[in-house]
Amino acid sequence: FQIDQARKIDEIHSAIVPQKNKELIVVKPNVILFNNYSEKCEQFYLERNLDKDFKNFIQVSNLWVFGKSGFGKTALVSRNLIKNNIEYCYCDLSPITIESSESVLKEVLLQIEDKFNLESGLEELNLIKKISQSLKKLCYKKIIIVIDELSVKDDAILKNIANDLISLVTYFNNSN
Repeated sequence: FQIDQARKIDEIHSAIVPQKNKELIVVKPNVILFNNYSEKCEQFYLERNLDKDFKNFIQVSNLWVFGKSGFGKTALVSRNLIKNNIEYCYCDLSPITIESSESVLKEVLLQIEDKFNLESGLEELNLIKKISQSLKKLCYKKIIIVIDELSVKDDAILKNIANDLISLVTYFNNSN
């Protein structure tokens, strides 16, 4: 008799209360809490207004994304480049000590050569010219160089880095 009542209560409850999807999604926390975007994390990615503007910004000009650590800058850039099928070279500068602009340019050159299996070829001393020559070998219409973890405490060094990166873009555009 009690079993029949329990079934009836379940039937009444099912009829009154709308059923939610009982399918449990089991997710590993390290998939949701990601530093770098990957396509398998898309369903957990919180799209922000900046994401919506990113593609327009990147098509118009060079983009400097800055802010405090942990705010999702790397995920923002990675996601939007991947989702928009934009070729890019990721340069993580966290393992190097930045003592000059030259150290940044060397790392950018090494990452480009490593990603695209390029050899240095001529022993060009001008790093801006050498990076530009390496990029020309790729024959991409557009390639984005992502420089991550550019942590510089000296304003003079930061100014030199910014000037060299602007010179690189200018030289590359003028020589193509």
